[in-house]
Formats: sequence, C-alpha cells, structure tokens
Amino acid sequence: MFWIYFILAFIAVFALNYLIQFALRKQFNIEKRKIFGSNHVNRTHKIIERTISITFAIVTPFIPLLQTNGYLSLNFFFMALLLYLLTVSIINAHFEKNYSDKPKQAILSISDAAYFSFVILAIMQFGLLDFI
Repeated sequence: MFWIYFILAFIAVFALNYLIQFALRKQFNIEKRKIFGSNHVNRTHKIIERTISITFAIVTPFIPLLQTNGYLSLNFFFMALLLYLLTVSIINAHFEKNYSDKPKQAILSISDAAYFSFVILAIMQFGLLDFI
C-alpha cells in the first residue's frame, strides 16, 4: 500500500510542477525548453555544472553508510539534496539570465528551485519518510 501512495504523491508533485511551469510560460511568454538533456549556455556553465554533479555523485553514496551506523538521520540526505538542487538551479538561472539568448528561462529555473525546495522541506518537516 505504501508504494501506491508513494507513486501517486510522486505523480502529483510533478503534475503540479508542470502546471506551475505552464502558467509561468503563458504569463511571461517563455518558450518551451528541453525537458531532458543538457541546457548548457556556454562551456563555463557546462564545466561548473558537471563539477558540482560529479562532486555530489561522489559524496552521496557515503551518506547511507553513515545513516546505517547511526551517525546521521535521513534528513541529512535531504539537506544534501536540497543544497545540490539550489546550487545547480542558481547557477542555471545565473547563466540563463546573463549569457543566454533567452533570459526569461531563468524564471523557470528559479521556480523549479523554489517548488522542489518546498517539497523537500515539507518531507523533512513532516517526517514523511521517517519510517524508512
């Protein structure tokens, strides 16, 4: 039964994000961007984002090891995820605003960061995954 609720919540989170993106695109006349794939503005943006992603990929596997030994709670993983999300989104918004030919895309990057930060903070605050 848990997995049904989990999948429904997952679908609801991304459906609401899609609706927010749709409303912002209509409000500010922003073109659609690629959903998947790299949206790097220039070479510097690509290097910075990949460096952050590789660092996160190296550090993340050690978090469950520390959790199983009782040193860290599950919220530490969510805080690391939140830090990664905010860092990448702010960098994307900066490069889209200052170096892109479509500076309005930064609005979508900021809204993504704000929405998913809210979701992660809600999971942490209400302990929605504490039973794991």
